[in-house]
Amino acid sequence: FFRGRGADWLSTMAIYLSLGPSGAGKDTLLLAGRALLEESSAVVFLPRHLTRDAASITDLEVSVTPDEFAAGITAEAYALHWEAHGTQYGVPSADLTAALREGRRCVLNVSRTQVPVVLEKFGDRFEVYVLHITASLATLRTRLLARGRESPADVEKRLARAVQDVPRGSHVITVLNEATVEEGATRVARALQGTLKYSLWLLPAGPVAAWVR
Repeated sequence: FFRGRGADWLSTMAIYLSLGPSGAGKDTLLLAGRALLEESSAVVFLPRHLTRDAASITDLEVSVTPDEFAAGITAEAYALHWEAHGTQYGVPSADLTAALREGRRCVLNVSRTQVPVVLEKFGDRFEVYVLHITASLATLRTRLLARGRESPADVEKRLARAVQDVPRGSHVITVLNEATVEEGATRVARALQGTLKYSLWLLPAGPVAAWVR
């Protein structure tokens, strides 16, 4: 399902699509992983633009107005763009093009809907991997309920979708975020550095099958 140039993936540029269900702690691990890789020139975490207030974004995001985003779409300034829950998201073309030209491994925080788009646009020229950050259903449920943003019924619907949307394939790197942030960030960093094979399940200590319950 994934394709690329077929070269030794440890030594080539690549695109890593970071995916994960709500409550998995994806943003937390990406930020912590970036901090661990600050001195590495091989890996770059590309910021995404989104139409959300600046007070509600992370250091891997850039707040833009709906008008600014629409202008970017018109100018074809986004290599990828999508909408989710009323928010528009986009990955600037200039940033991605420059990083790939420099031979870097590019980490994109995207929606699962963008996987086929990336494969269509870049899969014949670059290696494409999915960095799937997730957690057990019990942990996801606890985190989502603690947020208080959705009713228990809506949380269950979200969990049902999470089970259906699990990416699979030899190019999928799965990080189960059930341990400490430090441990999860280390796994993310090692995967992006190529010191862990992409086919390996990266799990904390504990029952391997627990996450699917």
